[in-house]
Amino acid sequence: MAQCLLCERIFNRFRSIMQMMWLVFPNLQERRPRAYFLIYSRMPLGCVAGIDPRYAAVAEDLKTFLTSDPSYDDGSYGPLFIRLAWHASGTYDQTSRNGGSNGATMRFAPECTDGANAGLDLARKLLSDNIKPKHSWISLADLWILASYVAIECSNGPVIPFRPGRTDVPSEKEASIPPNGRLPDAAIYDKKNVIDHVRQVFTTQMGFSDQETVALIAGGHAYGRCHRDRSGFNGPWTNRPTSFTNIYCVRLSKDKSWTPVEGAANVKQSKCPIAPILGNKQYVNKGGEGDLMMLYTDMALIWDLTFKSFIEQYAKDGGKLKDDFGAVFKKLTELNFPVGGASKI
Repeated sequence: MAQCLLCERIFNRFRSIMQMMWLVFPNLQERRPRAYFLIYSRMPLGCVAGIDPRYAAVAEDLKTFLTSDPSYDDGSYGPLFIRLAWHASGTYDQTSRNGGSNGATMRFAPECTDGANAGLDLARKLLSDNIKPKHSWISLADLWILASYVAIECSNGPVIPFRPGRTDVPSEKEASIPPNGRLPDAAIYDKKNVIDHVRQVFTTQMGFSDQETVALIAGGHAYGRCHRDRSGFNGPWTNRPTSFTNIYCVRLSKDKSWTPVEGAANVKQSKCPIAPILGNKQYVNKGGEGDLMMLYTDMALIWDLTFKSFIEQYAKDGGKLKDDFGAVFKKLTELNFPVGGASKI
């Protein structure tokens, strides 16, 4: 046992060093020797170190499944699973003390019908059909969160220690389903109102500080892209949407070409190659004709001077963003899931 733990520590230390090198020197990821790739891909996942070994088996299957469909967005389900965990957790309200990841309540209406959760039925189905049958003992609530931790760790993100124990509410009648409207709304187009909205959701509702808010958004939006047929917005935040980087912060703080773009009934009707749907607005780089976007909730992080100071800090120090995002994402996914206590679901 002692030898196993020592090997695990050595593997985790090696992985941390390599992840930091790839974060500081992104080009190394394209040039790294095949031997490094083989070693890295066989390392035990740190997020499940020191807990019931059954979770390590689930994590390994998740790691393999992440890139099992090259035709899906950028070749990875990782960003989709991160969004699932984020949205399942971001319904927590500290006043009523309900919502959050415990219970897996997104299976039920009205939460599953919330427009902010459009497209997440695919994430739930993928995990239920491909991972749950082999590991029937794990709750869906735990599986959703573990999938996000694995996705983050396997993309050069922070290693987030997984704490199991979430349970699934057996039926809609036995749960307090959080009302719709608790998740961030990207369709608020007034500067003051969108800044106030970000603080209302992250601070008043969930209890995060301004710095935690910025770390949570910046780390989350390092991944993935928006879709016209889901949120109604369109395009990725960065040109490396399956890797954890601080590029989001760098582009948001330094790129002066962000331009508001009105939605179009059809992308071909717009000069912008990633125009949102008709009625929506977003910011696009290169004067509105680029291939990267920011939502109004993203722009709020540079319109507000306090938020902006943290964006600039993370733009200079990707390692700090990585550490802070790991800590606050764990905090998010454990809201209403207290140590040794019952949560209200």
